[in-house]
Amino acid sequence: MSVRTRDLKQATSLEPPDPKLLQVQLQGAISTTVNQGPLEIASTFLSDKEAVAKSHHLQKLCHCFREFSLRCGEALEKNKHLIGEDQREYQREMERNFITFKEKLSFMLPEKRAFGVRPRRKSRETSLLQKISRGSGFLDGESKAQ
Repeated sequence: MSVRTRDLKQATSLEPPDPKLLQVQLQGAISTTVNQGPLEIASTFLSDKEAVAKSHHLQKLCHCFREFSLRCGEALEKNKHLIGEDQREYQREMERNFITFKEKLSFMLPEKRAFGVRPRRKSRETSLLQKISRGSGFLDGESKAQ
């Protein structure tokens, strides 16, 4: 998971951006046909919450999934600025897949720290997920970045 997270981070931070690399990384991370990989890992290792609470290694894996999810959100955000009209539906589909991925993953991560959300503070990732859920900021009324 850390390698996938690192690859997403690198693809997101490239200057100048490489839209094809970014989309390949996103597709491998959250595409419906591929996301069984990360979700299967989570399901296999994180379904027993008592074991997660007792294991340092499983807690590290939870942290990896939180970071992975954050990087997916950042990559989606960047991708929306790089796409043309012909890829808007593809972007919407990736956003829907991301929401589904986050929903399924949220049931496997410890509640009090799921996705790095603290009870009184709104995390950057939570803001991204809310934007995607509402549809605001993602494709609606925005043009391709210059």
